[in-house]
Amino acid sequence: MTNSGPSPVRGRQPSGVMDAILDAVAESSPDELAREPKVFRDRAFARVDIPKHIDKLLPITTPKIWIALVGVALLLLAGGIYAAGTPLVMSVTTVGRVVAPSGVVRVESPVDMSLGKLEVGEGQDVIEGELLGTGTASTGRPADLRSPSGGTVWQILATPGQALAVGDALLTVLPTGSNDNVLVPVEEAAAQGIQVGQKATITSAGLDSPGLVSNVSTTPLSGVRAAEMTALALDPLATYVLVSITADNSVAYGAAVGVEIIESESTVLREIVSVN
Repeated sequence: MTNSGPSPVRGRQPSGVMDAILDAVAESSPDELAREPKVFRDRAFARVDIPKHIDKLLPITTPKIWIALVGVALLLLAGGIYAAGTPLVMSVTTVGRVVAPSGVVRVESPVDMSLGKLEVGEGQDVIEGELLGTGTASTGRPADLRSPSGGTVWQILATPGQALAVGDALLTVLPTGSNDNVLVPVEEAAAQGIQVGQKATITSAGLDSPGLVSNVSTTPLSGVRAAEMTALALDPLATYVLVSITADNSVAYGAAVGVEIIESESTVLREIVSVN
């Protein structure tokens, strides 16, 4: 007949103190324990130094460790406070052209012609209707080229003697008011959150200048047309919304500048509170 051992106690974890008590009692012979079952508890506690075993089991935390723990806690608290106040910025970053809201004006040849003479140069101010150049049409008749807008001649694109087809650009003009406005083409999908009055940062020659969104066009333009108005390289297959930004400081007219439009500003703490 096989003697089965004591059944394990379910749901209890091993105890260092109890192990010490049982080890101490184990020094008694089985016969002795059988004769005196009632003195099991007294004999066990008499043989083991419980406080000593508890001291061995409990971890000892020195003052230096406590100081380190407090320091870590304070560091985490400070980091949490800093993170809660860190600004969260939603913005659109792109490129714009310093030009009036009407965009760059292209002076185009009205007929097939040979350019004979230019009457203006780059940087020269002109008025609407002013004579810009002359030439000879393919029919042999004289042809005049006049400015469709007042402003400043920006780029000369043709030279005397050059043959021009109908619609070829002779030069470009930056309309009056082109030194304090930035025209920004933004792809239609990215322009959904842009509104009049939002803050913007204009970066030119490494310097930042503040500005405000003054107008957002309601009619998207093709990439080809938006590129003509801004003289920027754009995706011809995409559609763009033209955004006008009024700069607080004058910027070199005609310059291509970096633009960041701030759609919203908040903090981590404010976002948490708003969610709750």
